[in-house]
Amino acid sequence: MKVKKRIHLSAGIMLISFIGIVIIQYYWINRAYNSSKVSFNYQVTGAMLDVVRTLEHDEIDEKYKEFHDPQDKNLRPPMRIRIDEYNYSHDQLNTNDNYYKQKSDIAEEIIFDIYNDRNKLIEERIDPIKLDSLISNNLIRRNIKTYCKYAIYHPARDTMIYKNFDGDEKFFFNNASSFKLFPRDKVEYPSYLLVHFPNEEKYIINKNILVFLISVILLVCIIVSYVMIVKKLEYLKMLYDFENEFINNITHEFKTPIATIAIASELLSDPDIIKNQKFFEQHIKTIRDENRRLKEMSEKILTTARISKGILTLQKELVDIHDIIVDLTEKVKVRTEIKDGKIILNLQATDYKIYADRFHICNVISNLLDNAEKYSPKSPLIEISTSSSNNLLQIDVRDNGIGIEKSEFKNIFQRMYRIPAGDVHNFKGYGLGLSYVKSIVDAHKGVIEINSEINVGSTFTVKLPINLE
Repeated sequence: MKVKKRIHLSAGIMLISFIGIVIIQYYWINRAYNSSKVSFNYQVTGAMLDVVRTLEHDEIDEKYKEFHDPQDKNLRPPMRIRIDEYNYSHDQLNTNDNYYKQKSDIAEEIIFDIYNDRNKLIEERIDPIKLDSLISNNLIRRNIKTYCKYAIYHPARDTMIYKNFDGDEKFFFNNASSFKLFPRDKVEYPSYLLVHFPNEEKYIINKNILVFLISVILLVCIIVSYVMIVKKLEYLKMLYDFENEFINNITHEFKTPIATIAIASELLSDPDIIKNQKFFEQHIKTIRDENRRLKEMSEKILTTARISKGILTLQKELVDIHDIIVDLTEKVKVRTEIKDGKIILNLQATDYKIYADRFHICNVISNLLDNAEKYSPKSPLIEISTSSSNNLLQIDVRDNGIGIEKSEFKNIFQRMYRIPAGDVHNFKGYGLGLSYVKSIVDAHKGVIEINSEINVGSTFTVKLPINLE
């Protein structure tokens, strides 16, 4: 009971740890994504503000060039005067110099002209080729390499100008970021530069794909590790249960022949029994049979142990499978007839002599016959058939017993496994029979298959290679 509690406790702790790791991993992935998104928006904002500033500055520069002739010598600044040659008094500077006067006049005219430009259409103030170039260059300069939709929106006219895309304007308008054009203009309805990145999500994910991939791989590794550990714990729990059941079953299995031998031995010490030849031989036979039974059970356990360690050695010789089947069915026939059942032999194989370990092959067939009789509680009908083809000898053992669920097919050949459902626990055994059978068949380079249906019966098929020395 303590072992079960420890296993459940370990599984619970691992589950809590796993959930915690998944939550933390998700938090960091989400944080990395949000951080990249903030950085992207920051870079986009910076790039678009640079575009807006450049447009405004270029407009001022163009106005300045309209009013200022670079060849006009009168507008060139005078030679710089060293301040330290004069007093620091302001009125000692020649503020009425022609240069400063003309500069001031030009500034007034530029400001006046720019003020009047506010009433111009936005198409007259911005060149579309220049706008496209500015947006592209500023995005590249800030390392933003994804497709950008843009347009200029004029609220008073409710119109989009210089669109670089085709499609739903409403969707674009609702999802775009806006930047005020010519922000120093004091107008009621300023124009806006609208930009939208349709592949923003994909772009951000691609920029962080390595971080995301590593996180996903780690999560998958954690999930796989957790599943494997839980399965291992379940397997250990199953082994623990099977171990207890195995000990109980095998103790019972060994007690019966030991007790029988003990009783028979005591009876043989009775002078009256010794004088009665018939009783004497009967008790001697009982001792021999029970001793053989003990030997077979011990050998089966030892063989299973040797198989699990990979040290099983087969003593192969040419054996007649039909002779073995006939001999073994005679031993099972009595138990079958007691239940009002029968055994049918259908030995059709033409090549029935193979190189195999006689002792272990006998045990394989004996186990299959015993199971067919054991799990057919009412009027068992057991059919043993053989056939040969493609250098293979096939042995089929069919019964009309309780059957096996298909979901258990992969488990019944496991060591110490017994089906934990239905009426199976009403039958004696210690879960080594079919595991032993499969191990011996595998050691002979053969295969074993099962076909079964609940309350209809089961068929075990063994295929062994012929003349494999």
